[in-house]
Amino acid sequence: ISFLASDGAAYITGQNIRVDGGITRAL
Repeated sequence: ISFLASDGAAYITGQNIRVDGGITRAL
């Protein structure tokens, strides 16, 4: 969870939304 708080997570989150099906977006 702490990783999602990092600035670099913004770019990764964009890809995770596709992989997780939007689960990461909820976080």
